[in-house]
Amino acid sequence: MTSSKLYGRKAHITARVFAICVQLGLFACSDDCQHFSGRHADSPDGEWSARSTRNVCGGKALALGSDTTTVELYRNPSNILTSPVQVFSGDNLTDSDVSLRWLSNQSLELTVPAHTHVELQMAKVDGIDLSVQIAPSGQ
Repeated sequence: MTSSKLYGRKAHITARVFAICVQLGLFACSDDCQHFSGRHADSPDGEWSARSTRNVCGGKALALGSDTTTVELYRNPSNILTSPVQVFSGDNLTDSDVSLRWLSNQSLELTVPAHTHVELQMAKVDGIDLSVQIAPSGQ
């Protein structure tokens, strides 16, 4: 099968799924998400904050769902002009699996268990160095 035929088939399947969602009603295909606050840590100088959040979402119509933990970095005091930046995202985590520790005013360390499936890991944001450590099994 040529790539153009394969692309056309994928586009057709996507269009059919969209049509089913419209027929079932837009609410049937929307995600039903719950957000659980996790850890929070302020930088030593108080200029930055990091927070983890577990996002559990379930897709109603297609039975698709996700359970992802994210870490966001934001300036203090937070205001409308400074949006949080997502610096980490991973699967297979519970609410307390992510540890946040500021090593200095410009260095944040995240610790996650070895079974974590890392989806996103930023190395540096606005002069803040970010590192991810893997905790040994059983800790």
